[in-house]
Order: sequence, then C-alpha cells, then structure tokens
Amino acid sequence: MMMNPKISLIYDTRTLISPIGNCWSPHLEKSIPWFGKDIYKVTLGLDDHEEGVSEFYQTLNEFQKWYSTQVSMRVPNSIVYRSLRGNPYVGFKIRDKGQGPIPTFNTNGERTESPISGDRIQVRYSLAGWNDGEKAGIKVYLDSVCILDRVGTPEVEKHIVENDCDDGAWNEW
Repeated sequence: MMMNPKISLIYDTRTLISPIGNCWSPHLEKSIPWFGKDIYKVTLGLDDHEEGVSEFYQTLNEFQKWYSTQVSMRVPNSIVYRSLRGNPYVGFKIRDKGQGPIPTFNTNGERTESPISGDRIQVRYSLAGWNDGEKAGIKVYLDSVCILDRVGTPEVEKHIVENDCDDGAWNEW
C-alpha cells in the first residue's frame, strides 16, 4: 500500500480528557504493528448513559464541523465505533516515534503500571484533522492514561514449569 506524501494535518491545541470507561486491549508499554507502522494504543469502552459521554460526543462533533470548514470538504466523524451489541468504543492511538511507553497514572497523579483489560480509565488525548486533497477525517491521539479503578482480570499465561507443582504432577499431563 502506497502512502500519500501529501497528507496534511491540523492539530487542535487542547489536550482533552475522555469520559470514564472500560479499558480494552491496552498496548501502552510496548508498541505493536498497525498497518505498516508501530503504534501504542488503548480502546476505551463507553456507556452512552454515563456522565460525560454526551459531552465527549459533542466535543468530537464540534471539532469535525470546525475542521470541515477549514478544508471545505465533507469530513466524516469516524472516531466512535459500535460493537455488535451496540456498545460505543474509541480506539486511542499514537505512532511510536521512539518516545517510549505511554505514561500511566493513578488518581493521585503518580506514575503506575499500565492498565489491564476491564480496568476503569480515562484517557488524555488530542484531536487532529487530516486530508489528502480527496478525503478527510479526524483522529484522536493518545497522550496518557489515568487508572481510576483496577477491576480488570489479568490474562493467564499458559505454561508448565517444574516448580509450579509440588508433587511433580505436571509430568502426567
């Protein structure tokens, strides 16, 4: 896939804070490949009825409308997606440019370990509009994550180690 070298971006100067939601698929410690680029990402699962969600949608819509006037073209708002059950979610990403892990904080503003899927989080992010002369869109850029409630369930690593069993039963599997 050939990248268009003429893509232009306009960044919003504000750093914004998302509503509270559920953390899914965090990749904040180590970047992962994403369509030919290495990125850090976290998905924020939302509930339309929770506090701050409608204001979040309004912020996105206002930026989309403003950016449409800047580029004089239709700009779709493809930030919020819906699961098969209709639940809203947003994928916050940032390209890995050697900056290292994405900062993660607790509610006291102290650095902490990254969230796991299911934790309640808020995301600091910024907005940008892009266009290539033919198409345009808006993006959310991941800045940092605040963990409000550690309620996620860690993934279980599947392995067998001799010291895991006292009676040597691992040999019988």
